[in-house]
Amino acid sequence: AGADDFVGKPIANDELMARISAMLRVRRAEERLREMTNRLDGLVMERSGRTIPDLFAESEEAFRSIEAGVVRQLSEGPAAVISTGGGVVMDDLNVDRMRGSGTTVLLDAPVQELVSRLGEADDRPLYQSPEGLTRLRAERELHYRSACDHIVDTAGLSAVEVAEEVIRCVRT
Repeated sequence: AGADDFVGKPIANDELMARISAMLRVRRAEERLREMTNRLDGLVMERSGRTIPDLFAESEEAFRSIEAGVVRQLSEGPAAVISTGGGVVMDDLNVDRMRGSGTTVLLDAPVQELVSRLGEADDRPLYQSPEGLTRLRAERELHYRSACDHIVDTAGLSAVEVAEEVIRCVRT
């Protein structure tokens, strides 16, 4: 409920308090979710002391090796949300570790929306062009679908709406 929901509309105190309480719970849940989230690429960079493009300049295998080590470490650790890149599912051992340690959720969106989100991303070595992304996605699609327990179509959703859908998936 945004501020516009309250403009010019009478609202009972108990309903107002319920809405405020719900908004605070969502905000606390968002903060807790943010604290629990591990961005896999960030952890790879932290572990290696190098950027993703630098690792890929050496070889994709160098990046994937460190990535697999981080996946192993996270899968053995406490509960967490792990935000991965698309290539992690190309390694069956990564998929086994992720599925064996929790619920996996594919955040899906049409290629055009992904292109819009990526913009001029220079930190995504495998993203060369919209056509290249379409080709890469087609190559990985089966892996994406078989690696996940749930799929959330993120097209047109806000970050909060996506988080709510992911939470709903994890609870089922």
